[in-house]
Amino acid sequence: MATTEGNPRFRLTRAGDLPARTLPYRDPEAAGLRSRLEELRADPANRDNPLLPELERLGDAHLRLLRRLVKITRISDGFQGQLKALNEVLQQASRTDSLTGIPNRRAMMEDLRAELVRTVREGGALAVLMADVDRFKAVNDTYGHETGDRVLVTLAHALRDALRGYDVCARWGGEEFLVLLPGTCRPGALEVAEKLRKAASAITVPAAGAHVAVGLSVGLAVLEKGESMDSLIRRADGAMYLAKRQGGNRVEG
Repeated sequence: MATTEGNPRFRLTRAGDLPARTLPYRDPEAAGLRSRLEELRADPANRDNPLLPELERLGDAHLRLLRRLVKITRISDGFQGQLKALNEVLQQASRTDSLTGIPNRRAMMEDLRAELVRTVREGGALAVLMADVDRFKAVNDTYGHETGDRVLVTLAHALRDALRGYDVCARWGGEEFLVLLPGTCRPGALEVAEKLRKAASAITVPAAGAHVAVGLSVGLAVLEKGESMDSLIRRADGAMYLAKRQGGNRVEG
């Protein structure tokens, strides 16, 4: 049986290295293989070799597989990119209040927990404010829940804009808002709380030919040594209810 092994007149090396003549797949390896094939075709010594068509067929099959691999990789990369973007959107949505667009209770719990750990580790101060809209049920009963929603949205944006750059305001639930004040002692917390109360008092929301005014009761609590997060929030909540019992639209704590 005839063989080409060791025959210097047959210069083909590996069948799998041969490129296809018609496929547009391009990379450094494919370009090199295509050039090699052209050299082999141009060599008169290989013109009548019976193995050349078979090697060309194998080369075509090899590059078709490469093309499929590239396509699958691109599709996979596209899916991975979409999945990453979707995860980011879902993560953001899970931390954002759908009505007001500010952080929600879950986000605040995460931020407060992290800030509490940092404060205990590094020392310093930490304060929180619990704020509640005065007589909000009357607004809903008189003007409807749509007006109540507009009050909450307007108030949330006013509170956020009145805060310092490193403070965090979140919708705690219903008409309640919790504000995180990192590195803040009582005098500074009182100053911020009063600023928020005044910002709320400046709001008027049009409704059914009237303008709804907003009052805000604010409770303040400053972290004590060894205090837990739950205890800190309970004290701020208690101070807020004290402000309500004393007529509302005031700061206590």
